[in-house]
Amino acid sequence: MSEIQKSLEGKNIEGLGKMEYTGFDLNFLTDEMSAYEMTFSLVAYE
Repeated sequence: MSEIQKSLEGKNIEGLGKMEYTGFDLNFLTDEMSAYEMTFSLVAYE
């Protein structure tokens, strides 16, 4: 997951702005699977 964060943090998306990492959370956890959530925000309109 840190590779995803590294590749998206500060990335400029043309027409939208720059991405900023805002958090990581465990969405759900069972004996068979788990799901995690990474959130990013667009911080500057371009």
